[in-house]
Amino acid sequence: MHWRILLETLGAVSIDDAARLVEMILTRPMESDHRPDLLRLRLLEVLGGASPTPQDALSYAFRRDLYTAAHARGAESVKRHLHSLPELADENVLVRRLPRDVTEIPLGRHRSLAKGEDRVLLEKLALDPDPVVIEHWLQNPRICERDVVRLAALRPIGGDTLRRIDASTQTDDGR
Repeated sequence: MHWRILLETLGAVSIDDAARLVEMILTRPMESDHRPDLLRLRLLEVLGGASPTPQDALSYAFRRDLYTAAHARGAESVKRHLHSLPELADENVLVRRLPRDVTEIPLGRHRSLAKGEDRVLLEKLALDPDPVVIEHWLQNPRICERDVVRLAALRPIGGDTLRRIDASTQTDDGR
């Protein structure tokens, strides 16, 4: 639902208005209800090319024009998110982010450690591109909103990671 609304809104306004809207969403202050900003997460997915159907996704030309408009406005937050898009799905870039001491640990152990208590290790495991590691990490009761927001704001970030964050923040009533 959020995808469709964002896509329709961005497509219905001028590129300058779209840049202004994206900047407002990306820079608005966090609410204090201890829930991740779902609109921001959906916007990051839309900027990354996600959509309900592939033909609805934002075109490269639109994203290029949005970057140009953001540059003209001095909207660094928008430029930063659009600049990292080519690396978004590059698994090699995501794997290179892992600290050397973590890369030496077998994947099965990563998955187990993501359920653990060691805060330093949990921060390092948040960088792991493996979807099961991220799933266990998000379900870990030691992980708080601040950690999830920090993970969602990383650049580059895998689309699967953003989808898992979004799924983990859904409430029972669908909001």
